[in-house]
Amino acid sequence: MRDPEWDGVPGYPLDELELKLSRGVLPLVDPNKVAPLLPALRKWRRDFQNSVGFSLNPVRLRNDIHLPSRTIEVRLKGVPLGNIVVEGEYVQLGSEAQVIRDLNYLLTGHLQEFITTSRTHQILNQSTIYHNDLVKQVRTKHSLRTVQKVLKEVVAEGHWLIARKLWLNALLRAEGSDDQVISQVLTTLSSSPKGEATRSR
Repeated sequence: MRDPEWDGVPGYPLDELELKLSRGVLPLVDPNKVAPLLPALRKWRRDFQNSVGFSLNPVRLRNDIHLPSRTIEVRLKGVPLGNIVVEGEYVQLGSEAQVIRDLNYLLTGHLQEFITTSRTHQILNQSTIYHNDLVKQVRTKHSLRTVQKVLKEVVAEGHWLIARKLWLNALLRAEGSDDQVISQVLTTLSSSPKGEATRSR
């Protein structure tokens, strides 16, 4: 029987990922000065979805005059993850590449925090494009909460969700308590042929 939690999932927070910019790095987002960080962030979000397997909300940008010069504070759901200090004496075209590199570094180890209830729903909805029958069976077999717990652990262990068929099949075969299901899915992903766990579709 399908879990009623699958219906009517509320939206996820708008300000999921936030960058607070000091006065010294504002040229990176100033339209009068090319604003190179804006297209770089849009490309980063597309690349993230194509590699990790789920989409992120637009990044919220705020200025903060209290931050040290050339500093960007990265916040996830309002909680500071760390600072990016733009290298060089002056912020210039090309500095956006360093910001994206350091942003990826800061987010490493925090990807599971993006797996909210509504994003779990979103990930499965996107998966129906290629694996509709598998998704229907997973939704019938497991609760939304169980699937969310599994996906959190999957990304926490460094596996990408872009390999949808692999983890959907693993979920479908898994039995028992949530902990047992998680263990079985992770075992399947870890023992898959090299490259299979990151293959699209």
